Amino acid sequence: MKGKTLTKPGTLLKHSIPIRTFSEWNEKEPGFVEVDLAWHNGGNLRGEFLYSLDVTDIHTGWTETKAITC
Repeated sequence: MKGKTLTKPGTLLKHSIPIRTFSEWNEKEPGFVEVDLAWHNGGNLRGEFLYSLDVTDIHTGWTETKAITC
């Protein structure tokens, strides 16, 4: 199932952040993280919904997940 999105990447910000593919991650110490923010609205723009925020340290695999209600 493919979700709908209402956000678009900002070109200024997009070009100022270095992007690496998974095969390029070869970190020797903790501190480099991958972050994902997803919006869960069930296809409805009205009413309550939440975001899920996931942060994963590339070296250790440590992951923290939080739900943010709106």
